[in-house]
Amino acid sequence: MLVEFCSGEDPFDFFGLSQYLEEKPGSGVDVVPAAALRPEIRGRVTEQHKVFPLRFIF
Repeated sequence: MLVEFCSGEDPFDFFGLSQYLEEKPGSGVDVVPAAALRPEIRGRVTEQHKVFPLRFIF
C-alpha cells in the first residue's frame, strides 16, 4: 500500500497504520510512503497503483 503524508500528519500515523494492518489475520500488506520510492521508478509505480493519503485512511 502506498501512502502519502498530508500536511499536518504525524509520522506516527504511518507506523500506526502499519501496525494495525500487521495485526489483521491474513494481512500481507506492506505500507510504503510514496516519497520513499526511488525517483527512477516513482512515476511508473504511482501510475500503476493508487496512492492513499493518510488522512483518507484514518
